[in-house]
Amino acid sequence: MPGKNTKASTKSWPVRRRKLLITGSDTGVGKTVLTALLLDHLRSKGLHALALKPFATGDRADAVLLNSFQDEELSLAEVNPFFFPAPAAPLVAARLVHQTVSLPKARRAVESMHKRCELLLVEGVGGLLVPLGPAYTVLDWMRCFEGDLFLVVRNRLGALNHTLLTWRAAQDMGRRRIVIVLMESAEHSLATRTNGRVLRECCRPSPVFSLPFLGENASSREVLKKSAKKFSKTLAQIAGVSSGFLGGLRSAGAEHFPRSSASNWLAGPAG
Repeated sequence: MPGKNTKASTKSWPVRRRKLLITGSDTGVGKTVLTALLLDHLRSKGLHALALKPFATGDRADAVLLNSFQDEELSLAEVNPFFFPAPAAPLVAARLVHQTVSLPKARRAVESMHKRCELLLVEGVGGLLVPLGPAYTVLDWMRCFEGDLFLVVRNRLGALNHTLLTWRAAQDMGRRRIVIVLMESAEHSLATRTNGRVLRECCRPSPVFSLPFLGENASSREVLKKSAKKFSKTLAQIAGVSSGFLGGLRSAGAEHFPRSSASNWLAGPAG
């Protein structure tokens, strides 16, 4: 229908299909928030990007939210092919209803969608070592795909240990690049003021970015839409580190930590 744009335009971009894999240091750290922000940003720049959350348990709210940012171009079953009602690890939730998802089946669910876009964002569930099916985890599943890994971390006390454990596990996947994104929280402490600097020091050469706290309703579509515009520059830096689709973006050494107090503390006492 004339005037109705149901897909992001792809005319000005070469067909160079890529995947971005999004995992987290834990559950509830902001994976879907980051995925939605990147999806909205990339599509607003004319890139035909799509997002999947293949595994979900408890409810499908995250998958529904992601699909709303891609004009419901895919069906809910395509965005989230493996859903189980019990709020537990997918391996456990599937067994409760006498089902199982094999690794080849989980891989095909992603690969079948990749041909339908230029850039596919694939969001995991929980952390990197969450069991998805018999004898395989999120790490094993993501190892099947080419593409850089985005590690989402909630900025709070304990984030360093969780992030470093996940970062080291991700290195065993043979990833070419791991991008760490620190999601700011309502917590204000010495830990939150210094986590970013410490991660940048300990996780070299992985770039470390920070996204401001979006409020208690960060998962609402309205808040995310506004935030994607407000933080467009930071999202362009995050996306540009990996995708290489958008010109004029900062290099992989980029960071976004303006807190001078954290820098001064890490420098140690003078003399």
